[in-house]
Amino acid sequence: MGPPARFKRYEVMIQPYSGLDPVNWNRFLQNLREFETTLAVRPLYEAVGAIKDLGAGSENAHILARWADQLGYEGEVISSQFGIDFTPRYLNDTLIDYPENVDWKPYRVRSHGQ
Repeated sequence: MGPPARFKRYEVMIQPYSGLDPVNWNRFLQNLREFETTLAVRPLYEAVGAIKDLGAGSENAHILARWADQLGYEGEVISSQFGIDFTPRYLNDTLIDYPENVDWKPYRVRSHGQ
């Protein structure tokens, strides 16, 4: 259902920090793959949490937290475009300062008359 490998850039951005905590790195990868397949928000939030846990206590925590929030926001946008029902966490908090370079295309909903 989901767009395969759509979030590959997050994997590429975060991979240099994977050595900080290999367990959370693997948790991130597993949940990201599940989210790409299902667009369910539970694995999205697990992936976001794994990124934040990966950087916890490091000097790079703020960078990883920012990327985690971006992933959460973009994942919620895409889930909502595909009609997945959920209560947003990131859409509500990050609309004002989210970067404009998000790579996603809106899902077009057609009515019966189209």
